[in-house]
Amino acid sequence: MKKFLMIQILPSLIFIGLGLLLLIGLFATGNQQTLNSEVSSVGSICSPSGEYNKDQIDEVLERAGAFKGQRAAFEHASKKHNVDPVLMIAISIHETGWGTSRALLEHNNPSGQMRGNQIIHFDTLEDGLEMTGQTLNNLWNERGLNTVEKLGSAYAPVGAGNDPTNLNIHWAPTIHKFIDELGGLSGGCEGESVEGDLVTGSDGFAIPVKNYTFTSPYGPRWGSFHRGIDLAAPEGEPIYAAKDGIVSRSEYHFSWGNYVTITHEGGATTLYAHNQRNVATVGQKVKQGELISYMGSTGHSTGPHLHLELCLDNSLAQDRLIDPYPVFFGNK
Repeated sequence: MKKFLMIQILPSLIFIGLGLLLLIGLFATGNQQTLNSEVSSVGSICSPSGEYNKDQIDEVLERAGAFKGQRAAFEHASKKHNVDPVLMIAISIHETGWGTSRALLEHNNPSGQMRGNQIIHFDTLEDGLEMTGQTLNNLWNERGLNTVEKLGSAYAPVGAGNDPTNLNIHWAPTIHKFIDELGGLSGGCEGESVEGDLVTGSDGFAIPVKNYTFTSPYGPRWGSFHRGIDLAAPEGEPIYAAKDGIVSRSEYHFSWGNYVTITHEGGATTLYAHNQRNVATVGQKVKQGELISYMGSTGHSTGPHLHLELCLDNSLAQDRLIDPYPVFFGNK
């Protein structure tokens, strides 16, 4: 009798199991189509001529739910706000799960725009794209977050309140892959060098790491104030003195972890935080490019990176800090 009952209910159990697996799969993927290749952190294809492949974009949008046939709408909004249409499309596809999200279908919201904890409702898709264009113009052009990585640090910051499991770490690599699938960006190709020798910016300050990814800018972040910029690289990446000076601190701080400060001629001070290990010692005279520490994730840190600050004096007071990016990167 038991054997007969098992034979009777086995098909039902299998069917229920397959259904559960299917539901898990849908929730895990966010109903997104799979890209052509595995997500990585490499940069996007880019056309310095300002051209883009309209046929290729149309082919991708054909598969993008409510965005099907909407290239002209993207072009209109992007032209009005001086942003790359390919970038806008890539972000919109990602944020809406290939044009299928409830935010898009019920609220005409193509890019995850929020007001507090509420999704913003737009009367038309054109209105939603208008707001998307305004936002991207503010971040990319006005605030200078003009790479996908820098944009992601503000648009989808890792560890934000709505990112408790740090899934936003995949935002920039995924946007790069969508951009490539769309045929590449139509501009903004300059970008800064992220490999090789130390690069010197204005006032003679050199970027203190040779291999890095820019992950977070200076200024307001996650409801607080970010005192510097973040450059991420694997654990143990060498960190070098940005300019000649005297080591004024080499110690541990509960937030910065292992950190070093160097006071330069004229009093300006650079700070290098979250180090795996400090090499430089207090009072040591260092030359630009001299090894001072190794990259790590000590203190309050979500992963290996250099937190770099620039202060007008040796006080490290917040009202004496300046944005390091223009000094180290200039117009790059």
